[in-house]
Amino acid sequence: MRGVVAAGITGFLLGVAVWLDTLRPGGPLLNGQVEQLLPVPFAFVSLGVVLYTINDRQWGRIPWRKVKPVLLALPFAVWVVMLPLFAATLINLAVSYRSGLTDQSVMARGVIGNLAWVCAGAAALGYGVLRRRRAAEVP
Repeated sequence: MRGVVAAGITGFLLGVAVWLDTLRPGGPLLNGQVEQLLPVPFAFVSLGVVLYTINDRQWGRIPWRKVKPVLLALPFAVWVVMLPLFAATLINLAVSYRSGLTDQSVMARGVIGNLAWVCAGAAALGYGVLRRRRAAEVP
């Protein structure tokens, strides 16, 4: 699970770097199609593995009763970081759609910002799973 947390953090940092690249005045350094694909594997793998683990290694619908203990295992510091990130993601999405998605870099900002949030969320959930495992091992 540590690898999943590391993949989530890596995907988040990569997503932020690519998102910042779309803000360059002269245009992004990377091709628009390539930069949108960079955080995708990190987002899908990290979130998929975490959700698969939370659901007792089964694919399908995840009941809230399995997710709630993982969220409650997170320390307050993680909540302090994740809630502003979530708000920033919503603002990023609203700005992207408000501008009408007229520019490739605007669309890339919206997609990449959401992928960065998915990676950060997967890392936080993975950390919650690790904390629950540690708590179960300690008598």
